Amino acid sequence: MSENRRALRKSFLAQITVVWAGRQEYGHIEDRSATGLGIRLQRPLPVGGEIQVLHNDRAFFGIVRHCSEASGEYLIGVEYAKKPLS
Repeated sequence: MSENRRALRKSFLAQITVVWAGRQEYGHIEDRSATGLGIRLQRPLPVGGEIQVLHNDRAFFGIVRHCSEASGEYLIGVEYAKKPLS
């Protein structure tokens, strides 16, 4: 099965904090590309939701484009946003 992607993904393992709707969740970046991140969390995020990803001293804004359960965790695709949308 081939995947239609806009940008090449590269493995990138890092601990992160995800902030959305006044909540925080700790997780990991699984991979990254020029257009977004693949992250893994313990709880699902709503598709279309706006989030902030904190990694070390950097912050990224994004929109959840995909969320699926895998082995008791959630794999989440995030498209970068230039700034907070709300």
